[in-house]
Amino acid sequence: MLNRTLRDLLWLGSILAVAGYVFVVIRRIIHPVAPDPLEALILEHASRFARLQPLYLEPNPANPALMPGYPIAVSLFVSIFGAQLWELRVISLLAALATAGLAAMIVRLETLKWTVAVSGCGFVLAGYGLLVGQPEVARPEIVMMALAVGGFFALRTIKGITGAIAAAVLLVVACTVHAMAVWFVAAMMFYLAYEERPRLIAFMSAAIVLGGGAYLALSAFLGPWFNYNAWDGVVQSLRFNPGELVRYAGDQLLGKLGILTMAVVLSCSLPTAPWLGPGGMWWSMGFATVVSGLIATQSTFAGPQLLVPIVVLLALLGPISMQRITRHLAAWPGSTRLGGEGVVLAGLSLQFFMFFSRLSNHF
Repeated sequence: MLNRTLRDLLWLGSILAVAGYVFVVIRRIIHPVAPDPLEALILEHASRFARLQPLYLEPNPANPALMPGYPIAVSLFVSIFGAQLWELRVISLLAALATAGLAAMIVRLETLKWTVAVSGCGFVLAGYGLLVGQPEVARPEIVMMALAVGGFFALRTIKGITGAIAAAVLLVVACTVHAMAVWFVAAMMFYLAYEERPRLIAFMSAAIVLGGGAYLALSAFLGPWFNYNAWDGVVQSLRFNPGELVRYAGDQLLGKLGILTMAVVLSCSLPTAPWLGPGGMWWSMGFATVVSGLIATQSTFAGPQLLVPIVVLLALLGPISMQRITRHLAAWPGSTRLGGEGVVLAGLSLQFFMFFSRLSNHF
């Protein structure tokens, strides 16, 4: 009876998270308020590109470095409808929904439980809306994560060289949206080198050819300021700020996302290392997410958007880890499968409670 109640609550929480996120974003698309400064910057770049003018002008140190993928995608809408805020917000919304859908499919694949899978979907959008905040704001990190997760999902579900090439294509495109995606390319190479060496050569070859070709083409087509935005501007924005490191780890990972984080940490104690086998790629992705997040805290432009990757990562690894821990405990003498399932459902419900407790800050 208790398990059924918890299961119903999880479905309700997931549906509310998805419906609430979509409702808020669509309402702000139809009735927009003033654009975020980064949105204005993206729209400005997209408008210039749509008019066949240079995408990049001489950079302003007060503005963050901007990769060209997102503005170029927005420019396709601008050339048809003119420069309007809804264009980049629609792309961001579709990317967020795609990430949530991929999260549900990945968790279902690894746990074989629909309730746990739907919870992962809800965690993505609840985290975007309540932790990252301003869910309507178009963020390159959201688009980048949709492509990065899609790349890992392609490698996990498409066999052979085809899967490796598909993953390389998606990750290279992700790198054109946000420089942080380079860490995910490195994570996939590390995983393949350890687990699937026959596919490593195919992935590396595709990534080098596509990534190198794209970089050379963009450098030639967009001019020298592309290199500044891709590398120099990112490096120059870094400064050592230990306080942000502590806040990121303490307030975010161990605070607002603490239940999912602890499940991931506890899964490391299982007899079989969770980073081994086909599902180990999510751990490789996790290491890349944590490292890139810690480095991102040291940027002068660090903001709530740096939580986007870690929200997605824990929405995947948290439920998967909970399921593996309780499966292991249920195998002990005197334990039951239903008892283990109840622990998973209770843990996921508590994380939803943590998310929804943030609603008071939005009213």
